[in-house]
Amino acid sequence: MTTISGAYAPATLVNAIATRGNYEVADTAANISANWAALFSVNSPVTKLTVDGANPSMTVSSAQYQTAIQNNPQLMAKSFKTSSGSTDFTNLTVQNVDAAMLAKVSGDKHVAKMTVVMAGADLSGSIKTLLTSNKIEAGGITVTGSTPATGSTPAKPETPVKLTYGQFIEYGGNTDGSIKDGSALKRFAGTSAIFSISSATVQQADALKTGARIAKISVADTGANIAAG
Repeated sequence: MTTISGAYAPATLVNAIATRGNYEVADTAANISANWAALFSVNSPVTKLTVDGANPSMTVSSAQYQTAIQNNPQLMAKSFKTSSGSTDFTNLTVQNVDAAMLAKVSGDKHVAKMTVVMAGADLSGSIKTLLTSNKIEAGGITVTGSTPATGSTPAKPETPVKLTYGQFIEYGGNTDGSIKDGSALKRFAGTSAIFSISSATVQQADALKTGARIAKISVADTGANIAAG
């Protein structure tokens, strides 16, 4: 077993693959991030990865994360440690997570934070995970596929994020369609209208329509209330 500490060249790992050597890598978060592709390449010889220090932060893209769990799942699952007492490394940030990777990243003990980029339809199907996860901060969710702004009409997503009226209120919406500061709904980046609200009464819908982030409202009410509204 050979241990590599400090800066090293990816060629070292490529050579190890050819000679069937096993390596334990101990390095800074910056160097590990920079050499991520080599560390998690197909047939990588790395059997243990240790990040110097007491759980420093490290950032990788969703594509890099996916490569790691596909090429060397055992290393990610069991042998990704810190040099402080050989505890699990748990301060990884994964950027631009898509629908295919959301569940895996959400459940990974190594991941402390993530940003999410998805179409409205995919976000709607994962809304509980997105709005209850402690790994997503304010502005950390971006809705893709928006139609451009024209004149006084702001940009809107091609497929809005669907919420029931109850969910909108539960996760931080106000009855007038505005959103509470610090709430889960503040995780959605930008200021454009992205939410499609269903199951609102006529009275609730009338109050919601002034909300800048409300794209669409579907009413569920009695026939008398709908007729009167």
